[in-house]
Amino acid sequence: MGTLLLLLLAMGLSLLSVQGAKRPLMTPAGAEELLGTWHIIRWAGDLPMPAKTQTQPLPPLRFIRNKDTTFKLRMNFRFRSVCLPFDMHMDEFIIPGAFYSAKGYFISIHFLPGKEYAISFYKGTTAYVYYESMELIGSTLDESPDVLRTFEEYVEWKGHHKTEIIDPPELEPCEYHREV
Repeated sequence: MGTLLLLLLAMGLSLLSVQGAKRPLMTPAGAEELLGTWHIIRWAGDLPMPAKTQTQPLPPLRFIRNKDTTFKLRMNFRFRSVCLPFDMHMDEFIIPGAFYSAKGYFISIHFLPGKEYAISFYKGTTAYVYYESMELIGSTLDESPDVLRTFEEYVEWKGHHKTEIIDPPELEPCEYHREV
């Protein structure tokens, strides 16, 4: 089963370059190119979460490399008045632009022209149900009409409707302090 999922992931990621005639050229993102702070500008998908939660503010995310050279995605979520950290270790997969997390997720991240924006894509299963998530992320909060249009086309290419795209409000980052 695992081999079949890897084969499907490889085929899906390779289609990104085949479909280039319909969408602008997207280039695979490497871990070193992603380091730094990114903002979720738009997202879409069918993740199993309540509608109220889908439109809540999202904090910026950071891709970092630890002292032991571990590549991580880090976000600090605010829950009521408490700041909770979310860390996900990620390894670059054999396919450029694909990452594998310690939690078993395969995530593809591809830059749009200029490398100021990228589209990340996740498809996975929970309790034998498939879910997809697509995020338009940017190194700034600036919104380009061309980039937004490209993301709409990408969402439709993945079989969703552009009315499903969520524009989350920006949230000020919170600082998580570990108690010693």
